[in-house]
Amino acid sequence: MGFFTSGTDKRIEEIKATVKQLNKDLLILADMVEKGRDYCTLHQLELMAVFGRITELYPKLQSDVQQIPQSKISTILVPWNDGSQHNPILFWDMSFHSVMDKLTSEMGKWDNI
Repeated sequence: MGFFTSGTDKRIEEIKATVKQLNKDLLILADMVEKGRDYCTLHQLELMAVFGRITELYPKLQSDVQQIPQSKISTILVPWNDGSQHNPILFWDMSFHSVMDKLTSEMGKWDNI
């Protein structure tokens, strides 16, 4: 390993850091939803902050991934939210969407909070 880090390698490290933050936010959001509507109502500012970070970070992640050569995208391994395993970024992305859909669907069952 040399002293030179390519732009692609730097971008991959940025992707991993963004995924790490999104994983943290996803866990916070899942915990809040699990605690229920009343909890989310009482902690509405925190809930809005988490959604705000996700709304800000996810497009950044997409942009960073789009700048990686196609041949390298499948080699980018990122941790799942509990850190128990590493998966290719594209698998993580599908899983992230699935979990977000479930959480927002559950929240959609509630009246306005």
